[in-house]
Amino acid sequence: MTTCHIGNLATDPAIKYSTNGTPWLNGTIIEDSDEKLVLQFTIYGALAENFARSVKRGERIMICGDLVTQEFEQDGIKRSVTVIKPVKDVGASMLFGTTTFTRGTRP
Repeated sequence: MTTCHIGNLATDPAIKYSTNGTPWLNGTIIEDSDEKLVLQFTIYGALAENFARSVKRGERIMICGDLVTQEFEQDGIKRSVTVIKPVKDVGASMLFGTTTFTRGTRP
């Protein structure tokens, strides 16, 4: 089920490219809730490029996708991380400011 989460972007987005040229980036948002939920995400394709050009660390964004809990073991301790996967859409929050939309070319 797709859900949307609103939080502050923890780091500046850094675009990378796969061996076949597909743009992607990893990121983290910190939800402003009682629990201070930390969510990781990966964005691919044109959405990743537009995201990287549009936002920076500390900005409040909305990110939509499916929540998935990934479990792993580190130093003999079982851990888990909640990720938004796949990211289906993102947007800027206008709670504390305004934004301007510029249409790009469709891939």
